[in-house]
Amino acid sequence: MLQYLQIYKDTKNKILQGDLKPGSKLPPHRDICEDYSVSINTVTRAINLLKKDGYVKSYRGLGTMVVDAETQNTPSAGNTVSLVSYYQHFMQDAASFAIQDVFSGSNWSIHSRCTHSNLQWYREALVDCRENPPAGMVLLTMHPTQFAYGEKLIPSPATKVVLIDHEIPDRCYDLVRSCGYANGKILAKHLVQKGYRDFVLLTDAKPDELAHSRTLQAMRAVFAPCGISFGPEQYRRFENPHSFGPRIDPFQDSYDRVRDMLRHEQPRAIVTGHDWSAVGAIRAIQDSGLSVPDDVAVASWGTSVDLSSFTGVPEITSVDVMFEEQMRAAAEMLMARLEGDEGPIVYREFSGRIIEGQTA
Repeated sequence: MLQYLQIYKDTKNKILQGDLKPGSKLPPHRDICEDYSVSINTVTRAINLLKKDGYVKSYRGLGTMVVDAETQNTPSAGNTVSLVSYYQHFMQDAASFAIQDVFSGSNWSIHSRCTHSNLQWYREALVDCRENPPAGMVLLTMHPTQFAYGEKLIPSPATKVVLIDHEIPDRCYDLVRSCGYANGKILAKHLVQKGYRDFVLLTDAKPDELAHSRTLQAMRAVFAPCGISFGPEQYRRFENPHSFGPRIDPFQDSYDRVRDMLRHEQPRAIVTGHDWSAVGAIRAIQDSGLSVPDDVAVASWGTSVDLSSFTGVPEITSVDVMFEEQMRAAAEMLMARLEGDEGPIVYREFSGRIIEGQTA
């Protein structure tokens, strides 16, 4: 058998047998050259044949990726564009408005799926999109430690996809998210200007979350020259089982964590990962007989919703993560893909802006 055909056959078999999974990257051409003791031209010929037969696809700057075998037999996705998220309706409304605005006047039909932080509904929406693939999809994703994106939950290869927030392991999609480093610097500088020096960090983020770690890195970079300590001993992590499910209370877990903390210590300021945690912290401080911000200040490094409709919640000092702008950018990226853009995968990060509220 000719050498390039042997490489083609071996690689094809690995794909069909699942040793090379959809979305995974083929080894570099030079590594294949060494494995088979052949020239680069021979490897290129084999890869081109795999491309022709629909098993792989190359992307500038990323390499050659395995294509899902279903692609050749997947029915037409029609003219529907789906928005799928795990958010509550008031965030979904903002997301839907941004996407509808971008696609206004086009031939694409927008289908918005709000799953109200119910992970079972979120899972069912993903299964439905896999089985009845839309042409395009904006998918708001959770961290992989919070939600497992199994094979049946991955978008169909017939669907053009743009993700918001987190990457899906072993998959390559366009991605839009907040710039954790920039937002951390924005909030830290504001707190320094206000004169706060004694902090604790309240977060439900997982230790390996990239945006979270970059935010902490940025805050330490701002605090260190000012002589402000901000090390691991000041972290207050908590689990958030009440944030998802049929009966949701996104404030309960941070409330419990702060109430417990205040029995042993009283920091001058609490920095929370997002505004939901901030609300829980504020309520716990007030229920402990303390005042916000006179006794304990509260600030959040990420807001994406208007909490003014919640009774008794003061305006929170926070970083606006530009949620609607992120959604608009994702919709524009998806529109380009639907119109034939096959360029390299795009990653876009948004820097936020400080919102000076009544809590810090």
